[in-house]
Amino acid sequence: MRRLRIHWMLIALGVCAGHGYAAASDEERVLGQVFTVEPWRYLSKFDAARKTLFLYRQGTERTNPMVRSYTSDGTPKVDYYPLRDFSEAASIDVWDLAATPDDGLLLAAVLHLKEGVAHRFLWYDSQGRLKRTWNMYPYHHHRLAVDPSGNVYALGHRMDAGQRAEHAVLVKYSQDGEVLAGLLSSSVFAAGDAVGAFSDTLLLLPNDKLVLFVGETNELFWFDVTQGRISRRVSLAGELDRWTAQLKATRPKVFGVAADDDGLVAQIAVDRREPALKRRGVMVRVANDGSFSPYSGTRGPLAEAPGPFLGVDRDSSLIFLLPRPEGPVLVRH
Repeated sequence: MRRLRIHWMLIALGVCAGHGYAAASDEERVLGQVFTVEPWRYLSKFDAARKTLFLYRQGTERTNPMVRSYTSDGTPKVDYYPLRDFSEAASIDVWDLAATPDDGLLLAAVLHLKEGVAHRFLWYDSQGRLKRTWNMYPYHHHRLAVDPSGNVYALGHRMDAGQRAEHAVLVKYSQDGEVLAGLLSSSVFAAGDAVGAFSDTLLLLPNDKLVLFVGETNELFWFDVTQGRISRRVSLAGELDRWTAQLKATRPKVFGVAADDDGLVAQIAVDRREPALKRRGVMVRVANDGSFSPYSGTRGPLAEAPGPFLGVDRDSSLIFLLPRPEGPVLVRH
């Protein structure tokens, strides 16, 4: 699972992190040793609607969780053991997950079976019990979001795309697995299937709005999901160049996009040469036209991120996860 190894290396090396410490006004919670058996590497996702932090990984262990959930203040919630539900599977890769309206969980998973692999959606209830599953073939989905009605928005690619020159890369499903609409076509991108980068982000906003950031092309898309169409498309490439020059930095990369009551917030990783060469995580606000401005929120400005940015809580606190020897630290700014 190459994307997971890359993610862990980015955190370990401090990419997207500032100095790796929180400000005095920030709230910290040490989560401790999250997983007690290998692999200790994991991915993370924060769901603002359910105020839940998820840590998840691939696995071969049936007696140890593959997904752990926490409240937004770091209190443990529910652990999930997908391999217990599939005795025929040797291992499972969790590509993404999303909280469901009933405080459950939806996984986009790849099951490794004797006869091959199976791409499945796995629905779990609030107690960690498997409710239902459906086959997502011919799609391999990388990003998920679930709306208050239980509809699923899934970003990915078709594995049979060689037989279909044009296909939807963002699909809307009912909670029973019925395809309701294709919201974004592969023909939108010059290279065809451009989704799947580590930094791709899928966000649900109020009023039936959906936002997608595509890391491969540095573009933001807004969708009106009731009408099943793109309502706005903005490139961040020019603004990334301008902002990087202003900071006297190089190698800009968007590593996180989230939303609060005032719009979109993003973390931009850059190499800053002054006062010393170091990878930094800069926090910015993103306007509807794609322009950046320095971030300032309910707790004041935050020029440099203390660690990898996960999202915004419902009280407008920014959520970060810092790697430390004693275990990851949840930071609220």
